[in-house]
Amino acid sequence: MFERFTKPAKESVTAAQAAARRLKHDRIGTQHLLIGLLEQRDAELRLLIRQRQQREIDVANARKALSQRDNELRRMMGRE
Repeated sequence: MFERFTKPAKESVTAAQAAARRLKHDRIGTQHLLIGLLEQRDAELRLLIRQRQQREIDVANARKALSQRDNELRRMMGRE
């Protein structure tokens, strides 16, 4: 199931599972995923959080920013 996940994404899910276990929850919810994401040292995630702290961003803007960044990375890797 996780073969297409990046290493940081896998680590985030693992951290979410650990958070749910620590809290004695029987399911992994969005709050656990958020904890898992925040525990990562991912530079792009930190940038998004910093942007969020500096100004309001909505989901559509976040998706657009991620899509633009993904397109930039694909161009850099020659995968367009």
